[in-house]
Amino acid sequence: MHSFTANVRNELEKWWLHRKTKWFLMFIVLIPVAAALLLDNVQTNIGISAIIGTDFPLIMLQFTTVVLLPLYLFMAAADSFSGEAASRTLKIVLLRPISRAKVFASKLAALAVIAVIILAGGWLVSVLSGLLLPGSGIGGGFLDSMLAYTAAFFPMLILCIFAALIAQFFNSSTTTIVVCIALYAAAKLLPLFLPQAAVWSPFAYSDWQGMWIGGDVSPGRLLNVFVFLVAYSIIGYTAGLYRFTNRTF
Repeated sequence: MHSFTANVRNELEKWWLHRKTKWFLMFIVLIPVAAALLLDNVQTNIGISAIIGTDFPLIMLQFTTVVLLPLYLFMAAADSFSGEAASRTLKIVLLRPISRAKVFASKLAALAVIAVIILAGGWLVSVLSGLLLPGSGIGGGFLDSMLAYTAAFFPMLILCIFAALIAQFFNSSTTTIVVCIALYAAAKLLPLFLPQAAVWSPFAYSDWQGMWIGGDVSPGRLLNVFVFLVAYSIIGYTAGLYRFTNRTF
C-alpha cells in the first residue's frame, strides 16, 4: 500500500509541474467569471433575467463535463501512459519495487484526484461567479449544484478508465488524444442517428448529474444507471490492466 500511495503522490507531483496544468486551472477559473460578466451585461441591456445566479453553476457544469474536462482528462491520461512510454520514463517506474498492477492503479487514482480537483475548483468558482447574476444566494440552488458536481465525478472516472485503456495501444500521446476525442465524439453523436444506442453507451451519461436534481428521476432508475456504469468501469479497468501488465515497454 505504501508503494501505491507513494506512486499516486509522484503522479500528482508530475501533473502539477506541467506548465499546461497551471494554464488549464487558470482557464477553469477565468471561464465562469467571464461567462457570468457577459451574461450579466447581456441581461442588463435587454432587461430580462433569463439566467439567475443559482442556475449558473449547473450551466457551467454541463459545459465542463461534456467538453472541457473530458478533453483535459484525455490529455492527462495520454501524458501519463503514452507520453511516458514514448520518453521511456515508464521503464524507470517499473524498475521500482512496485507491481505493474499498482502502477496502473496509481496512475488511474491520480487521474481521479485530478478530476476531483477540477470539479471542486470549478464548482467553487462557478458559485462565486454566479453571485454576479440576479437571484444568487445560498439556498436550494447551492445544494443542488453541490450534489450535481459530486455526482459528475463518476462519469468522469469512467472517462479516465476509457482514456487509460486507449493509451495502452499507442506510444504517442498525440495519437492517443486524437483517438480518444474521435471515439468520444462518435459515441456522443451516434444517439442522434441511432437513438437506441444511447441506452448502451456509457458516454451518454456524461451529464447524468442532471438526473439527481429536482427529484424527477426515480431511485430505481438512478440505481440502474449506476450499476450500468459500474459494469462498464470494471470491464474497462480490467481490459486496461491486462493490456498494461502484458505490454512491452
